[in-house]
Amino acid sequence: MSDPAFKLDDLLKLELHKFEEEVGEIVDRAQKEEKMEQALAKLRDTWQRVEFQFIQFKDTQVFTVKMAEEDFEALEDNQVREGSCVCVCKRESARERVAHHAVLRR
Repeated sequence: MSDPAFKLDDLLKLELHKFEEEVGEIVDRAQKEEKMEQALAKLRDTWQRVEFQFIQFKDTQVFTVKMAEEDFEALEDNQVREGSCVCVCKRESARERVAHHAVLRR
């Protein structure tokens, strides 16, 4: 809560202790979403620094895309993480960010 006028007495008046199970579920879900947000931030940071190389194939007008081996391994690892994030997603905004990473990866 960001309201500086909000006091402990205000919290007690909410009688959240009567809704222990519901509050516990909300807290659990929020913790999972925060963990997913951190994983997505790590994915974003990883892929912002990846460098791709375009190498001409023999004597043709065709170029192939290359990346460092460790970046390729990170891509594989991130695909697994991305898949698990999709399974955990509950919020629309989080689903959109996961989809955004999937599109960038393609």
